[in-house]
Formats: sequence, C-alpha cells, structure tokens
Amino acid sequence: MRSRLYLLLIPGLALAVGGCDIEGKVRSLLGQSEDERVIPAEERQQRAELREAEPNDTADQATPLALGSQMRPLHASLEPEGDTDWYVLEAPGEEDWVVDIRVVPETPGLDLGVYLDVGGEEEHPPLLYKVAEAGEPEEVPMISVPAEGGRRFFVTGMGKGSGNYRVELSRRISAGAVEREPNDFPRLASPLAVPGEVQGVYDRPDDRDIYFVKPEALDPSRVYSLEISAIPELEQTLRVYGSPDFGAALLQLTVSSERPALIPNIALSGGAQGLWFVLTSGEAYDRERGYRLRVIEHPPEPEFKIEREPNDIAASAQIIAFDDVLRAYLHAPGDVDRYRFEVAAPEVEIAPSLLEGRLEDEAEREERADAEPGGVDPWAGVPEKEAPEHVAQLTVRPLGEHHRLALRWLPQEGSTQAALSLEAGEVDDELTVCNQVLGPGSYDVEVRSVESNFNLVNRGYDYELRLRNVASTPGLEVEPNDEASQADRLVATASRVGFIASEGDVDVYAFVVGPQEEEARVEPVEVEATEGEVSEPGERAPQPGGQIRDAEVEQVEAATEPGAIPAADPGAAAPTAGGLAGWQPPETAPVRVRLKGNRLNLGFELLDDERARVARVNRAGPGADEELTIDLPHGLYYLAVSASGGSACEPYEVTVEKP
Repeated sequence: MRSRLYLLLIPGLALAVGGCDIEGKVRSLLGQSEDERVIPAEERQQRAELREAEPNDTADQATPLALGSQMRPLHASLEPEGDTDWYVLEAPGEEDWVVDIRVVPETPGLDLGVYLDVGGEEEHPPLLYKVAEAGEPEEVPMISVPAEGGRRFFVTGMGKGSGNYRVELSRRISAGAVEREPNDFPRLASPLAVPGEVQGVYDRPDDRDIYFVKPEALDPSRVYSLEISAIPELEQTLRVYGSPDFGAALLQLTVSSERPALIPNIALSGGAQGLWFVLTSGEAYDRERGYRLRVIEHPPEPEFKIEREPNDIAASAQIIAFDDVLRAYLHAPGDVDRYRFEVAAPEVEIAPSLLEGRLEDEAEREERADAEPGGVDPWAGVPEKEAPEHVAQLTVRPLGEHHRLALRWLPQEGSTQAALSLEAGEVDDELTVCNQVLGPGSYDVEVRSVESNFNLVNRGYDYELRLRNVASTPGLEVEPNDEASQADRLVATASRVGFIASEGDVDVYAFVVGPQEEEARVEPVEVEATEGEVSEPGERAPQPGGQIRDAEVEQVEAATEPGAIPAADPGAAAPTAGGLAGWQPPETAPVRVRLKGNRLNLGFELLDDERARVARVNRAGPGADEELTIDLPHGLYYLAVSASGGSACEPYEVTVEKP
C-alpha cells in the first residue's frame, strides 16, 4: 500500500518541476525577472495610460493628443529644469471641438504654467494661463480645437522646479452658444449671430473676449439692441470697433457689477467692415460666474427715426435731413451723439428772359426815382435782400430727467459761420439753434450730457432732435438785419416774421411813408410758436448801435395839426416867426405799427431816415402785443425790434399799415 503511494507522488513531482520550467521559459521570453512578477496597481495603471513622446520641446515636435470618446490622461515630466513640453490637440472628423485642459502636478510643490498657441510668436504671442498656486492643478477652459490643424499648447515650469504631471482632457458640450477661447485677437474673434446671444467668462487676469458680427448679418436699415449682463464684484468694459485694426473705438461702455447694461440702438455705420465687440475686466476674473451678451432687433418706430450707435465721432456721424424727428439715447456721461446733414448747391440757370426782366426792373426803378420830387428813391438806402433757400432751426428736447444736455453746432470747414455751443441750465431745458442761414455744404451737430444720473436698464429715450427748414415761411426776416444798413424791407400792409434768437438780438426793418410805398398786400401768417425762455420785466435791452435803453414805455404822441414836428424828434427845430414865410408843411400820413408778441418782453423803436428816434414802445409786457398809431411825414423810416432780456426761438410778427 505504501509503495503504491510513492508511485503516485513521483509523477506529481515531475509535473510540478516541469511547470516551473515552462513559467521560467515564458518569463524569459517576456524579459521579466523574478522581482518583476509583482507590480503595484498604481504603476500598472500608469503603464496602461499615455505618456509624452520626447523630444517635444518645439511646436513641430508636439506630442499628438487625439480627441475621442475615451480620452485617457497623459503622463509627462519636466526634466531637467526649464524643460518645455509641446502638445497638439487633434479633433476627429470634420467637426470643431471645445475642450477643457487640466494640467495636474504629481510632484509636490511643482508650479506649472500653460501657454496656448495662437499662431505667431511675434504678432500674437502665446497666451499664458497661470491662475493656480504651486502644487495645484492649472485649468484652461473652453478651448476651441479646429478640425483642420488642431490646437497647440505647451507646459512649462514657472521658476525653478521639475517633476511629474499629467494632462487631462474633457469635452465641453453646451446646448447654447458659448464663448470659445482663444478669442483675444481680432482674427480669432468668436462669431456672433444676429439676433442671438453668447455666454462667456473671464478665465484669467487681463482676459479679452472679442466677438465679431459680419456686415452681411446686419440689415443697414434696422437698429439692434445690445445687452450685457452684470457679474457680481466685477466691473466690465465694452468697446465697439468698426474695423479689425482697433483704432479709435466707435463706442465705449462700462458695465457695473450691480446691474446689466443695455445699448438699445446698435447699427452698422457706413464704411464699417463689421462690428467687433471687445469685453474686458482688467485683472479681475471669475471662472464660475460669467456674462451673457445678447443682440436682438429694436422694435420699429413709425412716427420718428431712431438714433443709430455708434455715432460718437465725425467718421461715424449719423446722417439726418430736414423735417426729420429723431429720438436718441445717451449711454454714459461721456457719450456723444454726432449728426450730419447736407445742403446741396442749387442748380442755377440764368435764362435770357430772366436777364431781360432784371434789366426792366432796373429801368422801372430809375423811372420811379425820376418821377419823385428831387429824383430820389426813398428805398435807395435799403438793400434788396434775396431770401435764402435754407434757414435751419434745430431743437433738442429732453425726454427724461436723467441728463442735463449740451449742444454744439459745427458749420462746415472753411465756413465764415461761427460754431455755437449751448448748455441747458436744468434737466428739462430745451436747446435750440435758431434761424441759421445755410449755404451749400455739410453741417454737424453734437449732443452730449454734461450731468447724468441714470441706469442703463429699462430705459426710454433720453431726448428728441428736430431739424426744420423755415425758409419758406412767408415774410421771414433775412439775417443779418441787426442795424439799419442791413434792414429788411417792410411793405405797408404786409407782415414780417422774426425771431429774437439770441441774447441782445435786434431785428431792423425799413418802411416808406408816402406815394412810393408798395401796395402789395400779404396777409399775416400764423406761425406755430416754439418754446423759449421768458424774460423778466424791467431788464435792459440793447438798441441799434449797441446802446442800452430803459425797458420802459416811451411813446411820442403825434402832433394834431398838419405839419407839426414830433416833439421827440432829436435835432428838429420848430419854425420861428420869421421863418414862416414861404414855409410849406411836409405831407404826412397816418401809420399804425403792430408788433405781435411772444413770451419775451418785446418792444420796438421807430427811427427816421437819419436814425433819430421818433418813438419808443414797450408797455404791454411779456407775451402781449405792442401798437403805435402816428402821423409821419413822407419818407423812409426804420423799426428796431428787440427784447428786454432773454431769447427764444419763438416767432413774432410786425406790420405797418394805414389805420
């Protein structure tokens, strides 16, 4: 029995010895020693994962990282100090990818920096991502990987240090439009659809996010609203450019940390190559809380036009025309709205018949002068003025209580017309450029805020601008007419319409009493009044020649007997007893002067042909009519209309008639 057991053990031992030989042979074929049979699990996992392929110290030697459904971590090391490891992300197929890069130090205390290649060391140097502290992972979020060419980046140690690290990749999938880095340069700007929106973050200090709207995406006839949401504890700056060279910004806006900002009137200006929106936040950043940039269409306004931003400088001035009514926004205390309108040169063709007519007029004038006693035409000293084709009135009316407005009128370059600046005293004051006689050329207008208190959310229009041409108003005064040598002719029974357009303005008219007065009748014209300032009674007003007179009622009563000389006629001498022989009293005629007032305290002076005062009338007060009835010897007379202080672009009407 015992012998049989020995016989059974001998084959078993033989098999065991043979098995050991087979395992040894296998190990020898694999190149493993006895000590290598037991491998720690962590080391075994690392051996199964990807490793960098040295050399990869330049962009051309970059280790490829293929993107796909299973993206395994890549293990690498920075050896020696100063080593640089380049990688290239490769997207599968024809679709661009968006990925997050995470570089994790495995050696304690290793301080890493990640540089993103943007295609050009000199023109556009690599972007540094260095937010984490030493020993902490460095993340590069929202990196776009083009299907063609991929995206390169490199990892290096910051300062002294070397050691191991790993690179982890994850694909970013979002249902909405998101920012894609890098977009810090114009040629890398993220496309922005209109209408549409995009979400973004400031992922590092001095991050700059640029979005581009193609010109064909914007309807030139439409206006769009641009909204930027706020980020708590972070102030943003938005700049808008019309070309990729990023010269002068078309528009600049600050977005506070407390409320979003809204620009409701973005439009594509003439000559712009598109719109570039540049968002920055300085050294502040927040990877958790981002912003939303939204562009939608502004609702149409059938009753008026809408200001179109950007229009802050001469190159982007908004074109307007006469009879336009425009409503506008002011986006910041420094916002300037610039407008421009053109006056075309008239096409002048002088026909022979017109020349003959002018010659006939001259002949009639000479015959009329010859028929007059002494051969003197009483109108000879009064110029015949040709009414201009364009007389502009521009009014800026505030529509809210957030701004105190200022206005600049800028005539064309080389014009003799002076620039004009107006500033409102209160937030509800209107500003008016009144009765500017315009020749051919271009004219610019600037509107701005000199004092603001407003927010950029849920806001309405800030002001209304209205441009009118009042040259066709019947009987309109022709400026300049500030003195007798520039007087406008005032025909009996016809009316003239004037304006005290500035402080101290005087309007002078000439009329004739006697047989040479023209009998053409022009019915008085009702003119719609515009609002203006009301002067206080008792102020002093200038008279022709720059003198100052009291704004009190003064009137010289006409003499009751034929031939009497008005007592207030300076220099007039009553005939003496010895001089009555052969003296003939001058012919006289009754005249009624009527001045229809406006809200100013208007008055007038009556002067003879030697500029001597005959009468002065100012007794009715602000808003009331003034009237004078007087017998006057035949001859030429002047009326000087003025106000006792203040000005207003509100019309008055003056008439000389027979009672």
